[in-house]
Amino acid sequence: MKKLTAKQQRILDFVETYIDSNQESPTLFNIQSFLGVKALSTVHQHIKALETKGYLERDANSNRGINYVMNAGKFIGQFIRIPMVGTIIAGYPIEAVEDVSEYIQLPARDFSTLEQYFALKVKGDSMIDSYIAEGDVIVALKTAQVRDGDMVVALNRDGEATLKYFFTEGKKIRLQPANPKYSPIILPKGDVLIQGKVVKVIRNY
Repeated sequence: MKKLTAKQQRILDFVETYIDSNQESPTLFNIQSFLGVKALSTVHQHIKALETKGYLERDANSNRGINYVMNAGKFIGQFIRIPMVGTIIAGYPIEAVEDVSEYIQLPARDFSTLEQYFALKVKGDSMIDSYIAEGDVIVALKTAQVRDGDMVVALNRDGEATLKYFFTEGKKIRLQPANPKYSPIILPKGDVLIQGKVVKVIRNY
């Protein structure tokens, strides 16, 4: 990829930091304010240069349409869009609902291009001792291959979902909360379907 000027690198770093903090892209006005320039056309020129050099892409129909670009599996100031598929109870299981109504954007350096991820908003307090509270968002790697001690998104036979630590105990699975007021969920292996392994927690401060 083509080398960036110092100002272009500043803009790219700002876009990365903004999306990491807000889970959405900045507007051109946000970038204008950051640069401290009077003319919006100056921002347009820099964004266009970053598009031409292959670092950003922009949806002209959206005022927050600045998105990352992948380059040969390497991420340079880029971002990944992860589907938000609903809410998960950190407490007693509830019926799982997978409805992709929105996406979050996170720095792509934290993720593999060869894997699939999904995000869920947390309700309940059964994982509070692991500092996961109501309103936080968990990002999970979509996989059924997990190890004892992994934090997982699990479904039971009735299609109810929960967020717990995973342990095998002979022919059974123990889904362990991180709050002493909740009892572990112990089920036969055939009654548990692992949907994903938690790889990131976004705190709702």
